[in-house]
Amino acid sequence: MMDFKADNDELERLLANHGVIYDTSNGTVGRGWFPIVDDLVGHLVRLGWDRDLHQVKSKFGTFRFYVGVHTPEMRRRIDDAKNRAQETCSDCCALTASCTACSAPICEKLE
Repeated sequence: MMDFKADNDELERLLANHGVIYDTSNGTVGRGWFPIVDDLVGHLVRLGWDRDLHQVKSKFGTFRFYVGVHTPEMRRRIDDAKNRAQETCSDCCALTASCTACSAPICEKLE
């Protein structure tokens, strides 16, 4: 059984490690995507991002990461993270296939 409160707390800590203050009541993702978020936020900060995170979430099985002001390079990094998430289980980080009905990542380990 998943502990959503613990996962949300962990996501908030992960973001805070990069100086990003975020309230997971605005949206969240499964812990399998935490490494993708961590990598993305690190890249964005190095590119000069102001750390204004509007929302991070899974919507219709896809990774969403919404920020305020951003450069074209930051947008490319966000798109790269979205593509990585499409190939990654949002629960356990394993490489996945996509569900033909909803495009959500499906992990063979969890079936």
